[in-house]
Formats: sequence, structure tokens, C-alpha cells
Amino acid sequence: MDKQQHYWHEHALMKDAHLANCVVVHDSFQQYLTQYSRAASDEKCRKLQYLLTNVDFCCQVLSESPATHRPRPQADIQRVVKAIRKVVTPYMAKLEWECQTRATLPSLSELFGRDGLQRHVRLNHLWADVPTKANAYWSEVERLRDAYLDQVVGAKQFFERYVEYYDGQQPQNDPQEVVSLCDYADYCAQVLQERRCTHPPRSTAELECIVSYITTIIVPHLTNILAQVPFDMVVSL
Repeated sequence: MDKQQHYWHEHALMKDAHLANCVVVHDSFQQYLTQYSRAASDEKCRKLQYLLTNVDFCCQVLSESPATHRPRPQADIQRVVKAIRKVVTPYMAKLEWECQTRATLPSLSELFGRDGLQRHVRLNHLWADVPTKANAYWSEVERLRDAYLDQVVGAKQFFERYVEYYDGQQPQNDPQEVVSLCDYADYCAQVLQERRCTHPPRSTAELECIVSYITTIIVPHLTNILAQVPFDMVVSL
């Protein structure tokens, strides 16, 4: 298999796995901007427009075919992977959770009789049938938070200071690679700091990715970089 064949083989796998989700997220963001932009803050709209631009890029790249396009440079593929990991997958998990919740909770007509009289229903009873998977999810997040959060936050701070320290210089490690490590650490720290009172559960697959990022990317690279940096430089970092 030559390079072009390999590219389109990997492209097909990504397309099958992610294009449909990218389209859903793209349409959802577009709909929000169209319907609610006047009510939303300028900052929120700018952020959503930025995210929409990246998701639109994913849709464009994943819709390409070998009959009409040449292989994209690696930088484009990395941009797609990053957008899927940081935007599409988390948002789809949120949509999935909302759909499950709507399917589990009673409708308004069930809560209130058709004659308009409110039934005596306690809120905690409404949530009694929500899948216990949510409790298991948050228990696992708490366990991972205790095990990894301090380490991940420390790694993120180190990577950021490393990039600042070597600004304009030529360190052994490519600063752009270390910036990517910052992104990984920031994403993992964000998930581990979420609480059930403010966030919906993410998917089990996403939580497994968090553990994989920490144990196979963040920690090994941190250890490797620390081993290369002189002691006096570590102190200044």
C-alpha cells in the first residue's frame, strides 16, 4: 500500500466513524447562531462561530474522496482529529445524555393532570429512574480525579512554562508538540474537574480516552522532557 492508498484508507475509517457526528454538531451550532444570536452575548457567539468554523472544516475534509481530491497535508488531518476530540465528541455526548434524560423523565402532561391540577410529585422521584450509569460515571470521575488531577494540572503548567521559557530558542523538543501536550492536559483536567451539579455525564468511551491520554501521552512525555531539561532549568521552570 503506497502513501496515497494509506491516506485514503485512514480517511475512510475516519469518515465512517465521525462524519455523521460532525454534520450533526455543525447543524446544531448553525441553528443556534441563526435563532439565538441576538439573545446570546457577543463573546459566546464569537466562540461558537470559531468552533463552527473548525467543525465545518472537519465536514469538508471528511467529505472528500480520492476521485476528486488529493491527500491533505498532515497538519490538516491533525486539525480534524483535534476538533473531533475537543468539540464534536464532547458535544455529541452532551446531546446523547439530553436525549436519554428526555426519554427517562415524565412529560409535562404526566406531571400535571389534563385538568391543570398539579400532581404531588417530588423532584427526587422524577430522577429515581434515571439510569444508575450516571452514578457509576461520577464515581469513576471522582476516582480518576483523586488519582490524576494534580498530576495533570502540574503537567499542563510545566508544558506552558516550557513553551514560554524556550520562546524564540531551539529546544530539544518541538514547541508545537509541547503546545499539543498542553491541549491534551487542558482537556483532561477540564473533564476531571467537572461535577454532576454542573455537567452532564460524558460517554464511557470518552472517559477511557482521558485515561489513555494521561497514561500514554501526558505522563510519558512529561517524564521524558524532565529528563532532558537541566536541573537549573527545571528550577526556573
